[in-house]
Formats: sequence, C-alpha cells, structure tokens
Amino acid sequence: MTMMFSAKAKSLAPNIGDLLKQFKTIKGLQASIREPNSDKYYAVNDLRIKLSETGEIESKPNPIQVKKLLYDCVLAYNNDLNTFEGGFIDETPWFNAWKKVFLTNLESNDHDFIGAHVGVIFFITEGDLDNFREILTKLQAEVKSISSIKWFFPNFLKYIIVLSDKDSSLFNQENDEFGPTATLHPAYSDLVSMYDTNKCFWFEIDPVNSSDSDSEPVTNYDTMDNANVVNILDHQDPLTSLMTLNDKEIEEHTESVQPPPPPPESKSKFIQPNCQRMLGKCDKLLRRMFVRAVIPWFEKQLGILAEALASRKGLRRSIFSATKQLLAISSSTMNLKGPNQSIVYSLEANEMQYRKFADLTMCLGLYDVAYASYYAARKEFQSEGAWLYYAGASEAAAIASYLLNKFQKYYLDQAIVYYLESSKSSHLAARATLFVTDVIRESSPNEAAGFFIRLISEDSDLRSGLFLEQAAKCFLLAFPTRKRKAIFHFVLAGHRYNRCGLKRLALASYLKYSSSHWSLAAEHVNFTVAKLYLQISNNITDKELKTLYRERGLNLLQSNADKQLFFNEFLKELKAKDDGENLLATNVNIPKIESITKCTIEGSSMKGSRQICFLNEPMSLQLTLSSSFDIQLNDLQLLVDNSEVDCTSYEVNLESSQPFTVTCSLMPTAICDFNVIGLSFNILGTKFINHFNEKITKTLMFSCIETLPPINVTINIGQLTANSNTIELYTGQIVDLSILCNFTNESISDSIYQAKLTTNGNLKGFDGDSLKQPMPIKFGQNNSFQFQAPYLPKLFPLFFSISYHKTDEVIRERTVTRNISLRVRECLQLDGLFHSVVSLKNLSTSSSIILFSGENEKLEVGPGLTGHILAHDNYIKWESTNVHGDINISV
Repeated sequence: MTMMFSAKAKSLAPNIGDLLKQFKTIKGLQASIREPNSDKYYAVNDLRIKLSETGEIESKPNPIQVKKLLYDCVLAYNNDLNTFEGGFIDETPWFNAWKKVFLTNLESNDHDFIGAHVGVIFFITEGDLDNFREILTKLQAEVKSISSIKWFFPNFLKYIIVLSDKDSSLFNQENDEFGPTATLHPAYSDLVSMYDTNKCFWFEIDPVNSSDSDSEPVTNYDTMDNANVVNILDHQDPLTSLMTLNDKEIEEHTESVQPPPPPPESKSKFIQPNCQRMLGKCDKLLRRMFVRAVIPWFEKQLGILAEALASRKGLRRSIFSATKQLLAISSSTMNLKGPNQSIVYSLEANEMQYRKFADLTMCLGLYDVAYASYYAARKEFQSEGAWLYYAGASEAAAIASYLLNKFQKYYLDQAIVYYLESSKSSHLAARATLFVTDVIRESSPNEAAGFFIRLISEDSDLRSGLFLEQAAKCFLLAFPTRKRKAIFHFVLAGHRYNRCGLKRLALASYLKYSSSHWSLAAEHVNFTVAKLYLQISNNITDKELKTLYRERGLNLLQSNADKQLFFNEFLKELKAKDDGENLLATNVNIPKIESITKCTIEGSSMKGSRQICFLNEPMSLQLTLSSSFDIQLNDLQLLVDNSEVDCTSYEVNLESSQPFTVTCSLMPTAICDFNVIGLSFNILGTKFINHFNEKITKTLMFSCIETLPPINVTINIGQLTANSNTIELYTGQIVDLSILCNFTNESISDSIYQAKLTTNGNLKGFDGDSLKQPMPIKFGQNNSFQFQAPYLPKLFPLFFSISYHKTDEVIRERTVTRNISLRVRECLQLDGLFHSVVSLKNLSTSSSIILFSGENEKLEVGPGLTGHILAHDNYIKWESTNVHGDINISV
C-alpha cells in the first residue's frame, strides 16, 4: 500500500510515514476470510506488509541505474576485501547484497501482479476536515496520475487517517480493542458516512516532551507483545529498501524525493520514532485497518473474481475444484515484435483473472487456494501458447507448493526454461533461480549448482561470476564433495570477476585453488593470481600496502619460475621496475638441482661437523642441473659465505628436460671456515642467487687449514693398477703389491719427508699387524710387498693409508687414503675332512690346480674334479696357471 499526505498532514507529522514503514509483518490478527462460493473459512493470522510513499515509487531507479547499483553494491565488498592474507573465504556477503538489490529493484511485469498496490492510505489533519472532499479528490487524482504505480484493481482500497495533535480528553470517544475513534466531530462524521467507519481512523499525535528523547530505541521494543515492529534496517526482508551500503549510490543515480522542510518547531509535532507509546498506537492503527478494512475488502474482491471466473467457465461449483475448460473468446492482442509472434494480455483481460485471483490469495496466505488457481492459470496459458505468462504461473505455482510443503521443483525448472528460451527474460529466470536454489541447495546441492550454471551467459559478467561462485559452493556441499568441479567453477568465477574489474573478488576466487594438485589448471590459476596482485598494487596509493601486494605477486611468479611463462613474466616485472641498479633476484626455482656430490679431497678428514680442506688447493662439487625449458646460465658459480674463497665461473646451456652435470671448483686462499650456501648465475642481464636449503648447507661445511704438499699415490696389485677399481682375486691368493708415492710438485725433495703405510690387507712377510702397526715406505720408489687375499669369498673393502711428514717436523702430518674394492671368489671348495684327509674340489672348468701338503706331497686336481690329500697342518698350498696361494682348512 502507498501513503498520500495532504500539505497540512505532512507539516504536522512529517515522520509518520517513516514510523509506519518500520512495520513489516502484522502477526496475531486472528481474522478470517471466506472462500468465495462456499462456506469454508480460512484463518488469517499473519500478513507481510510493505508501506511506501509516492515519492519513493516515483524515484525508483531505471534499468541503467539498477545495473550501476548492482555493480556498486558488489564493488563495495570488493574494495574492502582483504585478499593479501589469502586463505579460503567461505562466506560471500557480496552475493547476498547483490540479491537484495536485484530483488528490490526488479521491474514490475505485465504478466503478474507481483508488487502491485492494493490501496492507498490518505493522511489528512483535523484542520482538513472542513473541506475533506476537495482534498481527498485531489489526492486521489494525484495518485492515479502516477504511472509507475501498478494496481491490483482499478478501484483500489481507500483508507483515511485523520491526524490530530489535541488531547483526546477534549473529544468524546469510544474505545474498542483497536483504539480510540472520534464520534462527535461533525466533519469527521460526514467523512465516516461517506467512506465507511471501518475505513477511517482518528490518530492522535503525542506532543513532544523531554521524556520522549530518553525513550528506548525501536530495536529494544518488546516484539513478543507487538510482533510486527521490526528494525528499520532489516536486511533479511526482500521487500525492504536498499541496504545502507547503497544509500550513496541511490543519491547519485536516482532523483530522490526529499520531504518538504518542516515548519517552525512551535507549529510542528515531530513523531518520535523511539517513543514506545507512539509505536503502540501505530500497531493498533494497522491492526484495525487490516481487520476491519483490508481483509473484508480482499474478501469482497475475491468474491467478484470468483463469480467472473465461474461465469466465464459456465460452471456453478467452486473454482477450487473445477477443471479448466476454455469456453470464452480470448481477449488477447498480438505483439509482432521479434521473429515470433508473442501473446500479450491486458491486466484486466479475462485470461488474467486466474492470475489475479491466485496472487491475491497468495498475499493472504491461502496457499492451497493460490496453488489451485496458479495450476489452472498455467494450463490456460499453455493452451494458448502464452509462454511468458505460462512461465510466470509455473514459477508462482512452485512457490505456493513450497509453502504447502509439497514443493514442485519441476514447475520452476519449466519456468526458467521458458523465461530463457521463449521470452528471453534472463532477469526473470534469475529471480526463479534464486528461489529454487535457496530451497534445494542444502538437500540437493548438485541440482542447485546446475540451476546456477544454467544462468551463465555473456550478457552479464557480474551475474555470471556470482552464480559461478555459488555453483562452486554448492559442489562443496555435495556428498561426496566434488572438489575438482568446485575449484573449476571458482576459477571461472574469478575469470568473470576479472573481466568486470572486480580484481579482489577475482583474486579471492583464484586463491581457493591454492591447495589443489590439478597441474595445468593450477598453473593458470597461479599465473592469474600473480598478475592480479601486481595489477591491484598498481592502483594502491598506500606505499606499504602497495609493496606488500607487489611482493606477493612477484613471489608467486618466482616460486613457479620453473615454468617458462612464469619466468618470462617475472623477468618482465623485474625490468619494469628497473631503477638503474643491477637487477637481483633470489631463490628462483630454476635451474632445478637434481643432485650435489662432493669430490674427494685427498687427505681430508672431519673436524667436528666440518670437512677439512687445504689452503690453495682446489676442491670441487659436482652438480646435476635441469630445466623445463631451454635456458642459458652465464657466470654460474658456487656461492660461499666467505670472501677468502675463490670460485670458478662457468657457462652452462640447459636443454629442456635434459639433466646436465657440471663440476664447479673453488679454492680457499686463506685459513678459514666457510660454507657453500648456494649458486649464483646471470640470465639476460639479471643476476640470480639461489640458496641451498638448510639440509644441503649442513653437508657443505668446510674448514681450511695449511698442510703438507699433496702427493700422488699409485698402487699396483698383481698386474692391475688399483686406483678406485674393483679387483678380483681367489681366496688365499698371493700377489705382488707395489706402492709408488710422489709429490705433485716435482720440485719438492723426497728425502726430507718420511711416510708410513697402514692397511687392512694381509701383507706377507710383515711380522706385525699392518692395521695397528704402520710400515715405513719411501718416496720416489716402488715399495714392494706380498699381498694375500682373504680366505672367505666376499666383497672386501680394502684401503691403504699413507701418512707423511717432514723428517724434522713430526707434529704436522698429512694422510692420503686409497680405497679399493676387492672381490674374492673360491677356486677350491672343501668337500670333506676325515681325520687328516682333506677332500678339495676344483671349481675351475678349464685349469687344473696342484695341491701341496708338507714338504713332498702334491696332488694335481683336474677341472671340476675332487682331490684327496693328507693334511699335515691347517694350511694347504695350491698353484695354478700364473696364480698361487694357500687355503686355511680351519676356516
């Protein structure tokens, strides 16, 4: 209902309209309404109401302004969104804000009566009573001239309220359950006789006093006793005005109607919104108006509509159980716009009476009656091919069925299809989608997501982004959770947000993908997120926040720099901010270090957790590098934390997915401790520094000392030079061993140095334990020994350690070790031992073996044969072609 004020009424109580608009629901009416053409009554206990002033209706924004409002309400959240912290933002208040603005500013349609006004409340004052006829006639003409008001009925309901600022004790009044009504004022009596006593109300305005200013606020009003008083900022009610968030936009983009300035305070009685007594009076006013005027008027109009419908069908029985029959001639006209002809009915056409009847009963809460009428209406519209009207009736029937707890989802599905395909009304399809998804998203989230996705189109990036985001949330609610599908639609939503300039919302959508492992999509998401951070930073004036956003974007590019797209963009951003200094980037994930191997340092040992290296002697690390794309590394060198260490630089060309091994050398030039902490290299004029992780760094800790000059050691076992080679011998085989030691620097005199040999091998002819008691050897000449292999067949780690020092300087000593892998295998196998007779099998398949026992006994055993010989002790010597040895039968 709309409210109209006479000039005196507006002057007397300029805020009375705002006070009444706070009431959204009338509860506990205890009224009833009779079904037309029957004796059945329906209880009407609760009614939702919307009271507005004509100025608000006339200033309603146009479609272009609505589009701006929809964008701005989301933009407000976009600008305040904290995307720097990242993380998963579960709530989407911007969608709720958009939905509220969308539903509030949805244009009224000719195919239904949603948003139609049922009547007008006229406010006049006691001073207007002398010429109330002229004033009311003028107000009625004025309200009828407002084309933006859509009426349920041309002859709308008229309710008159007379405002008075005089004390009620001056009048003789009768009190009823609804409040006082003046009875003896002559002009008021004429008004009542003209408009009916149930459509007039005498409203006394309380004078302003000091106690009013101290009254409790409206939000603390006891709604248990007066349940229809609500907070004026009720954001959950889709019929309320635009949210406070959009007040600025409304002022900028609509022609707001300002109330006339109040007269001097001595002549104006301002309604105090916080006055509990005035709220109580307003409550009684509304209850009286609805019980005595509005509901009876509804009942009368329903009766008129029912008679018209029954007459049109030629049936006498109740329309609520009748089967639809088309007996009347359609009063439709043809609209030839577009490629196909579409049917358009006037609001008073016979075909629209079903819809009007259904909408009216829906307003009264008679949902079963409304559902039957909507069902009949959709059948009629379907038979005539009026698809827009059919879609509207289907949508309304679905809503009525939901309120009856018999939800017909199929009707809404049909409504959306015909809105989109036949009527091309995407805004109406969006309205139906919002309803159906609110109903089913908890019980059937997959279906709800499907409804949202159906509304994705190119005509609105904002709506598409919002609906894609909601579809993604629905997929997360599904059981089992469809995470990949949800993430995919979050990415699509971010793309749409980005297209319409909502960078932070786009970033928030892309950030939801941060924990996924969908590699190709992840690359797209991470690249887009990085670009969004950088783009947002360009529009931020706060230097600190600007730096934070820029660093976040660069870090994303940097952490994914092993992909060429990210790496190229990273270089581009670095050079874009070039301030003339040398460009430097750290910890870029290129090249990938597959492995790091320390090359052997001669004579090195461990000093705590550090490995010993030597002054002015080069040492090397072997690195295996790889890259996912072709790239050239210039000036590649190891990075150490001590400037006293020289590192050699190299140029490396890496091919895509082809590992490349490079040996990097360094040489300490002073006695010091140092760590190898990373790599440095140059790419296209930009220097990169990649630090090793802590685990790798702990293995690359060195301590440089000054020591004796290095030596070369050559070891020959039999006919083989055993430098890091694997040598094979037979069990117990005896071979010649020679060790030659020379200084690397040939100018150093051998005579002033002494050396000793320590080994875990068995040296024949040496009386002591060669492992515990070192043997002296000489530099510059072959040191010859007899070496015997172990008696057991196995892989034997053999080492030779040579320690040397100056003859006159025993304290400072250096040790060089050579490790040899000795593989020992059997040539004879012990088959049996009986008293002193030993049975030995020749394992060779080509050579004979001669066995020796004592001084004169010998036995030749052919290939693969077993020989028996008398043993005089634990050792039996054997000999074959170019090899000899002995075996220990006790072993």
